Amino acid sequence: MPAGDLIATDQQGRSGDDQDIQRAFQILHEVMDPEVPVVSVMDLGIVRAVRWLDGHIHVTVTPT
Repeated sequence: MPAGDLIATDQQGRSGDDQDIQRAFQILHEVMDPEVPVVSVMDLGIVRAVRWLDGHIHVTVTPT
């Protein structure tokens, strides 16, 4: 599935709360850089924002 595409069951989205955002940040701490697999995307400082938009969590990153 191309980046940004939604599966059919997820197209409506849902309402979220702060706990969902906190969980997203926890997960992002586990996403490792493919070139340096001991450093997470959070450690790299490339995650700029995590927010709810149209019923989905959107993560904004700045490429290195």
